[in-house]
Amino acid sequence: MLKSIPILPVKSMLSSIKFYEARLGFQLQEEVEDYALIQNEEAFLYLKKDDKEFRAKCVFYLENIDLFFRDRGYIDYWKTLGKLHLSSEGRLVFSMVDLDGNQLKLIESSTSKYLGN
Repeated sequence: MLKSIPILPVKSMLSSIKFYEARLGFQLQEEVEDYALIQNEEAFLYLKKDDKEFRAKCVFYLENIDLFFRDRGYIDYWKTLGKLHLSSEGRLVFSMVDLDGNQLKLIESSTSKYLGN
């Protein structure tokens, strides 16, 4: 396997693309029918237009969560979106939900096996 790309259900494709662009720095790569592929560096997500009520979870590993917040220029605003805490493994974790209730976790992990280190 080379990689996997999660698919998150969304109700409004346009609103969800704007959310991921503004909040997490993703860029739209492709939009076909009910799917959109978005990318932020090596992280990819598919957004799928779906009116059904179900939620997904997605974890993003970051090298430096502090820089991630600072690069977006509105660190105080992030406090209203979710919760930053220290995990039992000593990693910084930021938990939030997107516009459709999908659970997102940003985990600082410069030595994570998932980053290939």
